[in-house]
Amino acid sequence: MTKTNDQPKPKFLITANKQTKLSVQISQKTADLISDYQAFLKKFSAEEIGIDALVNAFISSAITSDKTFTKWRKEKTEPQKENNETQV
Repeated sequence: MTKTNDQPKPKFLITANKQTKLSVQISQKTADLISDYQAFLKKFSAEEIGIDALVNAFISSAITSDKTFTKWRKEKTEPQKENNETQV
């Protein structure tokens, strides 16, 4: 959590995107943490953040913060782009 002008601000930006259903099981401890974070966000937002949007933000943030994965993913897609460009 970052602070600006001594006011705490939530770390995650929640945005709406096209949704895909994915069924997973999580531990009770993780479910409790998510619920508590949802209540925390409610203090700073005029609207309630849905659990789907919140979990999506958590997962996206965790994955995109992995710089090695980000580099690997970029390298993985670059050869495909080069092949498509040479076929035109």
